Amino acid sequence: MKHKLILLCILTCFFKVQAQNIDFKDSIFKQYIIHAKNADTNKDGEVTIEEAKSVTGSISFLDPIFKDLSDLKYFVNIESLRMVLTSVTDLDLS
Repeated sequence: MKHKLILLCILTCFFKVQAQNIDFKDSIFKQYIIHAKNADTNKDGEVTIEEAKSVTGSISFLDPIFKDLSDLKYFVNIESLRMVLTSVTDLDLS
């Protein structure tokens, strides 16, 4: 039993370290996601793919400042997206 518990602790630590941070192409969008959508659940200043999956609901913003929204593709549980006065002309979410 003790060996199983130690193994579980080691595996948990390993997978925690392996969490993949999103390398945001637009730092302003990253800050919006962290602060407006509370995407940084572990408060490390980064957003992992798993944290992005936990974001639900809608994203709505005025967009004259965002240059690249391609990282929206990681937020797979967003139900709606509303962009007003956007300068975005192309958005590939594949």
